[in-house]
Order: sequence, then structure tokens, then C-alpha cells
Amino acid sequence: MVDPRFTRTAATSDLFCQIRAGADIAFLGGAIRYAIENNRIAQEYLVNYTNAAFIVKEGFKLPEDGCTPASTPALQTYDRSSWTYEEGNDAGGVAPAHPVASAATKIRGNDVGQAATTPAPLPPLPPKVAYDLTLQHPRCVFQLLKQQYSR
Repeated sequence: MVDPRFTRTAATSDLFCQIRAGADIAFLGGAIRYAIENNRIAQEYLVNYTNAAFIVKEGFKLPEDGCTPASTPALQTYDRSSWTYEEGNDAGGVAPAHPVASAATKIRGNDVGQAATTPAPLPPLPPKVAYDLTLQHPRCVFQLLKQQYSR
């Protein structure tokens, strides 16, 4: 069990990892790295039920400092155009389309009185997304995840 507090549930757990508040993302990153390096992953599940086999479009780069790429500081938003998938694989299946936020879709503002805003639409998936079922292609999502957490 991972929790900053020692609770009754923690007392009955086999293993209790007491982490400092705010360190949970670093702990999760370490768990991901351990699982990948020690082959503690469900490859069949990754290939069939996640985007791990999808190949990311040419030109996408992971950041050198580990922060989210394609940030636009002036607008305080992210340029999602570089995050799309490669088209291809005549033998590949058709990927489901992302639900695109319509103009009527609103997000509630915060309690401080911030106005409701419309989220930016997600980039559409190509009709046929290129993929690698072996998860070995250098631009497949799994390899990019592996590279991100190998730092």
C-alpha cells in the first residue's frame, strides 16, 4: 500500500510504502520503470486494449528535461498537433475516432469565479493508424514511454 498516512488499512497490508505528500508522481514513475525493466507488463493487454502499439507521427520529440513537450508559454496551452499518430498499415484496423468536444461542451469554472471555458478539440485520428504489435518500433507509444521513464 502507498499512502502518506499510516491508516488501519495500511496496518493490514503486506507492504506499506509511506511517501511524502507530492512525491506520488515520482513513485509512480519508478513503479513504471521497474515494471518495464523487469518485464512485469501484460503485453497482450497493452497491445489489444491500449494505444501502446500505435506509432506516433514523425517529428514528435520527447523533452530533454522530462517536462511535457510542445508547450506554448505565451498561451499557456499545449500544441497537440505533434501528438498525433502515423497513418499507415494497410493490414491495420481502423482506430476509433476521438470524441471531439463540441461548441456546446463546457467545463465548469473553479470556485474562485473563473468563467466556464470550451476545451480545445483533440486532433482526429487518421482513418488507419499505423501500429507495431511487437512494440519494438522506435516511435510506438510503448517505446516512447520506456524512453521517458529510463531517465
